[in-house]
Amino acid sequence: MRISRSPSLWVFSSLLRLSLGLAALVTVVSVTSAPALAAPVDKREREARADFAAGRYQKAVDTFAQLFADTGDPLYLRNIGRCYQKMKHAQEAIDSFQEYLLKAKNLSASERQEIEGFIKEMQALKASEAPPPPPPLVTPPPSVAPPPAAAATPPAPPVEPLAPMPPGAPPSTGDGRGWRIAGIATAAGGVALIAAGIAFGAAAQSAADDVGKKYNSSTDSAGKRDATLQWVGYGVGAAALAAGTLLYLHGRQPDSEHANTGARSLHGVAWLDGHAGAVLLQGAF
Repeated sequence: MRISRSPSLWVFSSLLRLSLGLAALVTVVSVTSAPALAAPVDKREREARADFAAGRYQKAVDTFAQLFADTGDPLYLRNIGRCYQKMKHAQEAIDSFQEYLLKAKNLSASERQEIEGFIKEMQALKASEAPPPPPPLVTPPPSVAPPPAAAATPPAPPVEPLAPMPPGAPPSTGDGRGWRIAGIATAAGGVALIAAGIAFGAAAQSAADDVGKKYNSSTDSAGKRDATLQWVGYGVGAAALAAGTLLYLHGRQPDSEHANTGARSLHGVAWLDGHAGAVLLQGAF
């Protein structure tokens, strides 16, 4: 059996289904927008945005920093970087932007590209503000001291020619001092020779005593030699002593008597044999 529907019943059911659909749609929209309505904008954030728009960038930085510390939202790092960008603080802006890229999640490609553009802009600003490198150090060449001026050598004093000494005349000191020195030296030599003669005499006497006790040819020969040297010492020593005495006495004469000393002379001759000797002095004054 076929049952027919009433037109009014069909309209009523259609309106009911439409009402249920609208109610479901309103419920979804209200649930989706509920978080946004539940989180109103912080008053400090509105003040920071106003400070940024008015050019009070440092005050805006302080407020955004406090908001980031309270909420941990990385979006405030981007806002801090923008404030530093406006103040042309290149390094602080670079640090804030890089920290934002590190902490922000689900960034779109266009947003990341925009932040990287900000970083490049600040890097160029930093490079332009860097001081130029110092000029290379140029080591000056070592200074060479001029050579010292040669000291002027004073001219040598003229040498006066010496007056020629008369031939045959001994050098004179004007007071006979040279004669006296020569006499003392000659007499001293004579005394030394006499002492040597005494020594040789003692040696000859000792050899003679030994030969008298027991004959020995070498001892006898040595004794004869010592005896000969004994008399040589006596003779030459006596002559030298006498000559030295005469020279010393001559040097003690007054200066007026030295003018004619060129004709004066003194000669000594010693004579000896195996048993005796003699000294002969010959002088002219």
